[in-house]
Amino acid sequence: MKRILSLPTELIGYIFYYLDYRDLLSCTQVCSNFNTLIQGTSPLKYKIGLAIRGKKDGPRKTAMSSAGRLARLDKHTSAWKNLKWSREITIPMEDGTLWEIFGGVLVQSTNDNRLKFWQLPSDLRGIEEKIWTLGPDFGFTVADVAMDPLQDLLVLIDGINAATSEFCVHMRTLSAGTPHPLSQPKVLHCPYEDEFDGSYCIQIFGDLVAVLFTPISSEENLLMVWEWKTGKLLLDSVRSDLQSFSLLSNDCIIIGLVDQDILPLLVVMDLGLQVTHCLPYPPLRDHTSSLHCLQIRADPGPLGEVDNTVPFYQDNQDFIVVVTMMYTVNNTTENVIHFMSSKYLISLVKSPVDQPSGLYAWMLRHTRMYITPSSEPSYVWVCHVFGTRFVIIERAPNGNHRSAVRIYDFNQSAIRRDAQMSANSGGSGRIESTTNAIAADNPYGEDITTGLPYWTNVASLEGVLACDQDCQMMCSEDNIVIVDPELRKYTILVF
Repeated sequence: MKRILSLPTELIGYIFYYLDYRDLLSCTQVCSNFNTLIQGTSPLKYKIGLAIRGKKDGPRKTAMSSAGRLARLDKHTSAWKNLKWSREITIPMEDGTLWEIFGGVLVQSTNDNRLKFWQLPSDLRGIEEKIWTLGPDFGFTVADVAMDPLQDLLVLIDGINAATSEFCVHMRTLSAGTPHPLSQPKVLHCPYEDEFDGSYCIQIFGDLVAVLFTPISSEENLLMVWEWKTGKLLLDSVRSDLQSFSLLSNDCIIIGLVDQDILPLLVVMDLGLQVTHCLPYPPLRDHTSSLHCLQIRADPGPLGEVDNTVPFYQDNQDFIVVVTMMYTVNNTTENVIHFMSSKYLISLVKSPVDQPSGLYAWMLRHTRMYITPSSEPSYVWVCHVFGTRFVIIERAPNGNHRSAVRIYDFNQSAIRRDAQMSANSGGSGRIESTTNAIAADNPYGEDITTGLPYWTNVASLEGVLACDQDCQMMCSEDNIVIVDPELRKYTILVF
């Protein structure tokens, strides 16, 4: 130890920089000299701060130092933990039927086949608001839209073509609407023999594009997954029990199935190896219970090189997957919200280990389940999750219309760190690490115990919402988005 401490301080700091954050935290416990060195060295403190908060360092193409980035990161963390946004902006709803939020960009369609985009601002990460419009000359009527700003990718669906009996999925640039230069096939083709009168669900995950076609007049849904740059088809599944899906990585997907006996089942699949792992739910309690809807949502965060001016951004290595199920129990409608760790789901097919005994024991350590009123969260305004964060609107205790926003954060590194420090890192809210048992009031025929830790906080929306406004919540990396369908506007809370 004396030999190490005899080295120049700069050399010790240089060696420390090549350690991961866990080793750095261990070194702070070795001796006071190591602790003083690490706590007094901005690049090392910044490295620890990024990892604990689930962030990655932005491009080093600006003059901002590690100390400056650390200060900005601390402000960003404090603002979200205390739910202290810096300002509010309003975006009117357009007259079209399409919308999406991804990568900090909101898109809406107009009734004349135009797409209008808003880059949502961030005061703490230095992102400016930007507005642009594409169309209407796409060459077809846009039936649905998805995007990935980091890849300058815009995915457009052309509805069923009667002449060719197929859907066409177009790969365009988000900036100009032109054919995407990285996509060899500029159009992905999906054969479909019947007329289509249903809905679409599109997801982009790095090199993958997935589309779920859900017709109203047919009992069979169609899920297709492509490598969008090469056009290679990875999955082509037609099933009557297929309800929802979410991509977990560049080669993993989770699929939600509901069979004719109304039994929900989650299936995690490795698209390359075709390895699957099934996660069952208990059967419904009795004949008075029924399942109406199952939805899976996740947003891992940026999957490419971010803008040069952004000091840090969400780490996509671990994010939360949210499964929502709407049940009727004794003529009362309830929502089951089931949070689960993406790392855990991927591990089931990538590095399987012995699982806890019991058919439903998979829920215990890596998931958390709650039951909410029927209208929360929305099954229309579904972008309520980003990274490890989930937002929902709450009713006032006196039973009036919704008047507060609640956030749940499942960042396990931050939760463990805060618990060790016996504090919430300067923020309000609370950590919940005890297991919760859902018994008498759940739709299932068995007790369910879940225990994934989380941090939560709530903030009043007084002055933002009128007491009688019936709104829904969505979120992105830097914003909470309040949707008001009646007044036809989005209120953006800027962080």
